[in-house]
Parts: sequence; structure tokens; C-alpha cells
Amino acid sequence: MASLSDPGGSVDNPHSGQDSLLMDITSNGPPSPESSDCSFKLDRVVPFIPEEIFFTITNKVPDDDGNFNILCPDEEYRYFPFCADFGPPNLAATYRFCKQISSIIHQEAGHHSEDDTSSSECAAHRRPLLVYTRPCRAFATNAAFLLSAYMVMERG
Repeated sequence: MASLSDPGGSVDNPHSGQDSLLMDITSNGPPSPESSDCSFKLDRVVPFIPEEIFFTITNKVPDDDGNFNILCPDEEYRYFPFCADFGPPNLAATYRFCKQISSIIHQEAGHHSEDDTSSSECAAHRRPLLVYTRPCRAFATNAAFLLSAYMVMERG
């Protein structure tokens, strides 16, 4: 087996061919927010926690028609790379994201509990949270990480 410093040799890598993103990052630098990946199914809203949190990847800002609370982590929780990496966001940003989601969900629950007498009526009128991101691999990966961290940190 050749060493990594041997340019003519091959290195046994169990992950070779599986991670084209790594190749893109190492050869082209970190992905830019403007770059998009056509392999994403755009505008498909996926329930993350049914009736509470939904996730989508889209090129356009969702309309605020009153059906959802809307949150985009792309800029507020943006990761600033050290080299050719793209995340995940640091622990402070992850913590702030988790607390923001909890605040939105609890605020929505508290807002309707004062107005409604029945808990089933209250649940029916709550606006779920829609977390959206742009179709950039770095943003989509970091948004998925932040939502997963929320599940671990806030929901156990």
C-alpha cells in the first residue's frame, strides 16, 4: 500500500467514490451560497416533527401566508470556514438555533392557550414551524445538522 505522500500510488480508502462532496470541496474550495445542486428535490416540504416542524429546500423565500412560522438558518447561523470545510456550525450557534426553535414553538403554544379553552382546538390552530434552506450543499447539510441537534438537545 502506498503512502499518502506517494503521488503515483493508490491508497486503500473505504469511502472512495462515496463522497463526491469531499472531492468538490477539496478541488474547488468551499461551496458558495450561490451555487446550487440540481440533485435536491426543491420545494418539497417534509415533516420533521409532524404538525410542529417542517423542512424544505427551496430557491425562493416561502410566502408568509400565516400558515407557518418561517425560519431560515442560512445567514443567522452561517458557518465561517477555516479552510475548505463547510460546517457544522459551532456549539454557540447550535445552542442559539435550538433555543430559537423552542421559543417559537412555546410562544405559539402559549399564544393559543390563552385564547382557546380546549387543547384539541388549540393544537388545531397552532402554526407549525417551516425551516427552509437554499439548495446549496453546505446550507442544506448544516440546516439538517441544526434540526438534528435540536432533536437531541431539546427533545432528548
